[in-house]
Amino acid sequence: MIPRTLGVMKPLVAVGVAAALLPVTTAPSYAGPPVGRTVYVTDRATDDVTVFKIGPGGRLAEAGRARTGDEPRGLVFSPDARYAYGVNGDDVVSDQGTVSVYRVSGGGLDPLGGPVGTGGDTSFGIAIDPAGKALYVTNIDSGTVTAFAIRPDGGVARLGEPVTTGFDSPRGVGVSPDGRWVFVSHGVPEEGRDDVVVTFAVNADRTLTRVGTPARVGSGGNGVAVSPDGRFLYVVSTGSDQVFGFAIGRDGSLGSLSGSPFAATDFPEGIALSPDGRLLFVSSPGVERPDDARAVSAYTVGQNGVPQPVAGSPFQAGSGPVGVAATPDGRHLYVSNFDSGDVSGFDVGPTGVLRTVPGSPFPTGGQSASFQSVSVLPDQGPVASFTVLPERVLVRFDASGSSDRDGRVVRYDWDFGDGTGVSDGGPRPAHRFPGPGTYTVKVTVTDDEGCSTDLVFTGTSALCNGSGRARASAPVVVRSPVPAPDPVRIR
Repeated sequence: MIPRTLGVMKPLVAVGVAAALLPVTTAPSYAGPPVGRTVYVTDRATDDVTVFKIGPGGRLAEAGRARTGDEPRGLVFSPDARYAYGVNGDDVVSDQGTVSVYRVSGGGLDPLGGPVGTGGDTSFGIAIDPAGKALYVTNIDSGTVTAFAIRPDGGVARLGEPVTTGFDSPRGVGVSPDGRWVFVSHGVPEEGRDDVVVTFAVNADRTLTRVGTPARVGSGGNGVAVSPDGRFLYVVSTGSDQVFGFAIGRDGSLGSLSGSPFAATDFPEGIALSPDGRLLFVSSPGVERPDDARAVSAYTVGQNGVPQPVAGSPFQAGSGPVGVAATPDGRHLYVSNFDSGDVSGFDVGPTGVLRTVPGSPFPTGGQSASFQSVSVLPDQGPVASFTVLPERVLVRFDASGSSDRDGRVVRYDWDFGDGTGVSDGGPRPAHRFPGPGTYTVKVTVTDDEGCSTDLVFTGTSALCNGSGRARASAPVVVRSPVPAPDPVRIR
């Protein structure tokens, strides 16, 4: 007699319908490509902006030019990179500052109507709020700050009359990453005077109300930067050659950091933070024209917010370095040069050491780059999706359908919902679940510039427009195996 065992059913993995589709992959409202990363330099004397594409090794290649209003300075972008907003000093006809609005198309700038008046004299600094719903502009000669609402079509509308700051010469402006506070630096770079930073609360309608006691800075408060975690504010003082650091309180109050102020090179004006907030950069055009120092100072930033000079700092840029901006991946730094009419490019080392990009500096074709005159288009975060492929014992997942509109997805972090996961596990992992049940599986993706679920914002414009779309989840139902029947004996 030979016994015969019937086939035994191995554990069956049943997958719910939601998991078999592309779950939680809300498509972005705008599918337009910027292709690659783009750098912009405004030229105050020639009333234009030069557009560069970043190539291999950080080299810049000119990709076009756009007209601006009179005496352009800063350029900021909506977080979704659809629109750009440039501040212009004074219109020769209306005798007031203006804001130019552009649609970003393939990195190029297409004007949307004519410049819009700020209602203030000598408009200077500009910042957009992290939500992309409001714009703030300082007006030096009228002592005011103007708030604009940003419409869904990208246009702007002034929110009432400009608000008086209470002090002379408002210059730099920055917004906290949570959008609750606006910080405005003030002053004239004259030896022996002290100036201030004024804090405004952002109201529900995005208008401003001055709050608290102004914080003291040195002579000629200028560029403003806010750490991505919203804990620290940094302000350069042009006349006293210093960087002032503050801890931001829950009520928007500013408390001086230990050791503040910190020394900077001659006549500092521009300031930028790396996307992770660990490095701080300051550009110094120098008090003498043309400048001999050509300095860009670099600092590491500790957990307590205190900056320490990087070994070898300051580093040499072109003549009259004034604007400074980091790329979204933190690998490169670009500095606009007032006197030499070009932009310097640097590789940023892990410790903040700057090394000149081959071919740098790169001519802009314009003249007199000014305050906030270099900017970088924000990186758009990736969109996660995955499918579930049941296979008897193992469950296989495929997230290769995840996408990134201006780059590529390079990292996949998995949470299998059973207390286990895998970091950087690739797009197609397999997983054996411990038993029957419903498990919520999640994947979080990161793009090639380090952008994922978080919006990275450093006071004036976003670097990374991360969002919840970089994470996808779905229920996976694991059923019990069907028990094998008793053997059937054939006699």
